[in-house]
Amino acid sequence: MSSKYKIFNTSEELVLSFNKLVEFYDYNGPEGAYSFVFCGVDIKYLDLCKNESYSLQCEDFEGRLDFDFRINKFNACENNFFLNLNISSGMYEVGALSILEFQKEDEKRIWLDMKGSLKRKYISACYIKNGFTREIKNEKIIIEGKCIQDYYSFYCELGYALFGDYGYIGNNLNAVRDLLNDLVEENKNIIWNDSELSFKSIDNSVPEGYCQSSSEDILSLLEDYFNIELK
Repeated sequence: MSSKYKIFNTSEELVLSFNKLVEFYDYNGPEGAYSFVFCGVDIKYLDLCKNESYSLQCEDFEGRLDFDFRINKFNACENNFFLNLNISSGMYEVGALSILEFQKEDEKRIWLDMKGSLKRKYISACYIKNGFTREIKNEKIIIEGKCIQDYYSFYCELGYALFGDYGYIGNNLNAVRDLLNDLVEENKNIIWNDSELSFKSIDNSVPEGYCQSSSEDILSLLEDYFNIELK
């Protein structure tokens, strides 16, 4: 049986393969670092070094879970390999894999139980699961303003309104614009319920340093692609 995950060095040589990737939180890890367990590793053939760069490739998700990383520290126990590392490329955010592990088949707005920037993990999970959707799946597009609690939940709700469960539309307006440029058909209508309530939620939670990201900017962008009815 072939391994689900493979690790390559900078010379693109296979150095390690394993069957399961598990996220965990290292309370002693440096800021900006992530911790994982590679499960099902043959320790006898372990050939990874600290402070070296590698790339992870997964046979699932058409490469969307792949990322490059640099090892800070590691420890091996039986057939499990514990690592603390820095990710240098890819669209993975720690937490996304756990969401897909436990809530992949959920048919609801699971981000409503997440606070603030934690919704970025859900957005990352949307990308990993479904990637860039090339057509709008929902015939009737309705944005539920009561489900927009803050800045990032707007992107969760817009993706859900356009594409359904785990719909991905990015996590900033530049990403939204890029995706809509390749996607939108003419004369699509959007109904935005409880719009004023959601505008306040967005404007009160725009991340520091984000320019042109207010509800006014969001509405202006969407009006370039849709007929918007505010309610």
